[in-house]
Amino acid sequence: MSRARELADSYTDNEVDSKPTGFKNYIINGAFDVWQRGTTGTTGYIADRFANASGVTASSLVASGLSEFPNCLSITGTTGNITTVQKIEQVNINKLNGKQVTVSFWMRQTVGSSSGLMNVLTPTVKDNYSAITVDSYDIGIVPSTWTKYTQTFTVTQDMADYGLGISVGVNPASNNTIQLTGMQLEEGSVATPFENRPIGLELSLCQRYYERLTNINTPFIMYTPNGDTRVSIPFKVQKRMVPECTISGAISSLAVGTSGNATNMWLTISSVGEKTVDGIYSIMVTNPSVLQHCGVIAAGQGHCELTATANSEL
Repeated sequence: MSRARELADSYTDNEVDSKPTGFKNYIINGAFDVWQRGTTGTTGYIADRFANASGVTASSLVASGLSEFPNCLSITGTTGNITTVQKIEQVNINKLNGKQVTVSFWMRQTVGSSSGLMNVLTPTVKDNYSAITVDSYDIGIVPSTWTKYTQTFTVTQDMADYGLGISVGVNPASNNTIQLTGMQLEEGSVATPFENRPIGLELSLCQRYYERLTNINTPFIMYTPNGDTRVSIPFKVQKRMVPECTISGAISSLAVGTSGNATNMWLTISSVGEKTVDGIYSIMVTNPSVLQHCGVIAAGQGHCELTATANSEL
């Protein structure tokens, strides 16, 4: 018998169940390496999976100067809470019911001298943060040097049933700039070293909630009287729910129609039609008349010079 087999057989079922198996960090993109929407903005989602509060007036990716975390989120504001939040999907948090969890993160304040805070947000409806309860933890004046913060709390039944969010920042804010990186939420009462996942894996975790697609090749079939066009634009990652989608650009293609005529053309895309958690399956174009001489139905293989987004964030 091999030594590997002996070691495997030596574990009881309980011991195997208790061993960490990866994915200990329930925060996605905690090292701020993924920025599908661009690297500057203000409120809402800028860095993937992190939404900035309404008081934020500027947000960007900057170099942290830390060897472990080269990137950080920088946010600036002048009034109210200057915070950013990650909302964790209920399906990922429900198995932690009644257990202690620990949040850890690195933060510094490059402008201002306000008190920092960490909030735990609990929605009153599953994965819907329009109404929440808030548990606040004051972490004192945030210094200008990088400081690691940790906070332990117990996951309640409501958190397990509805999900939870972790919000970090300063309050009150008056011309403040803070920087944040290395954020982790893990089971247990002790903060352990940050879990560094491969960048491709981290991107795919982000794409469950938001994805940006560009320059897609797709076959299409168009009903030329109104421009309703059937396409196949699969998402790289299945979304958590049917997403809100945007699309812009044009299709360049040779098309053949039911009349037997063929033509080269540009079709300008105006909106998304049918969509599922797996992809976009119909679009509308603004100039279907360019194909009407091909017949009522036209088909082709197009190079889409377009940008599409799929958003199923919480």
